Formats: sequence, C-alpha cells, structure tokens
Amino acid sequence: MRARLAAALFLALVAGGCGGGPQKRLTHDEYQAKIRAVVRDAEPAGRLFSEVVWQGGPGNPKTVAECGRKAAQLHDELRRIVNEVDALDPPADAADLQRRFVANARVSVASVGRAADAAARGDLHCGGEMNRRIYGLPSTGRAEQAVTELEQRGYVVFGE
Repeated sequence: MRARLAAALFLALVAGGCGGGPQKRLTHDEYQAKIRAVVRDAEPAGRLFSEVVWQGGPGNPKTVAECGRKAAQLHDELRRIVNEVDALDPPADAADLQRRFVANARVSVASVGRAADAAARGDLHCGGEMNRRIYGLPSTGRAEQAVTELEQRGYVVFGE
C-alpha cells in the first residue's frame, strides 16, 4: 500500500505537462509508453521520498544537514521529472487531464521545495514532521483523481 501511495504521489507530480512546442501529438500507445517510462524512472524520487518521511530505515537522514540535502535532492528529482513530462504532447483524450496534472504537480513540487528549504535551515526534521508537511497535499489528491480519470480513459498507469 505504501508503495502504491508513493507511486501515486510521484505519478501525480509528474504525469502532467503542457506540450511545449511544435512537436507531433503523441498517439494513445506512445503516450501510454511515456507514462509507463515516467513511473519506472520515478524510482529515485520514490526512494528519496521514503528516506525523508519514514523513520528508522537504513537510508534515513541522521543529521539536520543530511535531511536538508536529501529533501533538496527529492525536490530536484521531482522538478526534473515534471520538466521531462512537460515536454510531452498528449493525445486529445488526455490533454485536459495533463493540464490538470501539471497545475497540481507544480503546486505539490513547490510545497516540497519549501519543505526542503525549511529542512536545510533546521526548521523541519525528516521523518514524521516532514511526512506531515509533504504527504497528503490537496494538490496531490487532485492529481490522483486525474490519474483515476486517465485510467478510466483506457490508460494503464499502475499494473500491466
């Protein structure tokens, strides 16, 4: 369940983008492949997310400085993923959802960035405090709803 929630968070943060140029609109199958690649490539972000919000694991930050560094890495990774997807030109049946994704993704990534800044200052600690700050964001919930709607339109996001 935790893995699915983390995957949903990262897909919600990355699966949206507005096509950014004169590129060819992707077909359903091409877009499907890109979405699946994004989910697969989100593993480093998923690992970093777990490290900054769950206590007691081997990769969890042990110091304030390490917490700040890992939170900043998480923010950078999420921003990289969003930018990568932002270049996609979705098929017509996914375009409205992609616009919703990107709007909510950017709100959530900005929240993670503010949390990373607070962690770097020592004002926010990794573990439960960080979890309360960046998990369960309303923007993430809205993005998860868009994921559900994308799946209802015939795209496979989780599973085969």
